Amino acid sequence: METEEIYRGWHIKIFPRSRGWIFRVFPPDDDIGESDEVIYSRQCSATAAARLFVMKLSASVALMQFLDDAYAAGLIAYEEKWILFDSLP
Repeated sequence: METEEIYRGWHIKIFPRSRGWIFRVFPPDDDIGESDEVIYSRQCSATAAARLFVMKLSASVALMQFLDDAYAAGLIAYEEKWILFDSLP
């Protein structure tokens, strides 16, 4: 049975598959979901992985916003901003 929850503002969907469970996470105000494309043997494992995935994506988004602000304030150069962007997961 498919389950859904909201975690830190993100919508998480857990789907059954023939060999286990997968997840998709959707950021606030967006209908394009992301996944790690792993099949988990248990529903609770897929849910835990989805929550960790949300935490990582949220941190990446916050860091990107910080880098944009730092560049706009003249604290880092354009090239530095993009090197740091590329280093994020």
